Amino acid sequence: MKNRGFVFHLCLLLFLCCGNAVKAQFNQLSMLGVDTDISIYKLGSEWTFAYQFIPPKAKLVSENTITTEDLNKVKNVVITAVKTPEHFREILDADNIADFSFEYKYPPQGISSQSMILENENMVWIHPPRSYFFKILQINPYPYIKKPFKKGTKWTWELEIGSFWGDKRWKEWTGIITNVANYEIVGDTLLSTKLGKMKCYVVQSSAKSELGTTYLTSYFNQTFGFVKLDYTNIDGSKIILELIEWKPKNSLSLPQPNQGFMDGIAAAYQPCAVSSTAWLSGVMR
Repeated sequence: MKNRGFVFHLCLLLFLCCGNAVKAQFNQLSMLGVDTDISIYKLGSEWTFAYQFIPPKAKLVSENTITTEDLNKVKNVVITAVKTPEHFREILDADNIADFSFEYKYPPQGISSQSMILENENMVWIHPPRSYFFKILQINPYPYIKKPFKKGTKWTWELEIGSFWGDKRWKEWTGIITNVANYEIVGDTLLSTKLGKMKCYVVQSSAKSELGTTYLTSYFNQTFGFVKLDYTNIDGSKIILELIEWKPKNSLSLPQPNQGFMDGIAAAYQPCAVSSTAWLSGVMR
């Protein structure tokens, strides 16, 4: 419990230290048309994703990489739309923050983290899971789709990433790198899933930085949201997330934010401790 208290206060301190930068970022949300009348990611709903990890072909077994031991720590990823903590809103001093966030859990482990999401009449943007070995996904394009939902729609987004997200299992660096992500809706498809066949828009994206290039092909359904995420990572490995279960809000008692929210604060906003550039700047293009 003593260690847990230390983590809480350390995360809170880091969050407060970069509060002005984060405040500036979220005060721009009103320009994005944030709408609390959400049609997909409704408060209290739950999405469970299975995952597949494919190791990089170019690496030898003796080299640093994500291992079977790492994979055995996580059975699947469970995402729940929860209420945004009031103290988070007070710290940011912003009224236009959405009333909900994503809580990420990684059974059978107890760890959880929480991140903001954006959904409005023009776009849907979410964080990927970023705990355990999923931390590698920070360097990839984020799941993101913009209207018009039709073939040929293109947009860009930039994100500054701190060295916290580096790891010897994939790539390490010092200071800040800038990911420049390019997105395009390349068409639609009838995707077979555990929940049945779904019409999905297919978004192909790439993100370039001084580290190299990463990729994401995402499949977006207008009822369930992002149902498949096919990542090619900075080390050449692949992580594929696929929706296997969905529970609507009426089937769940509304979850409340827990200690895991603060456990994820330092990681989620780590870059702003050394840079005030808004991570939402590219969303506004």
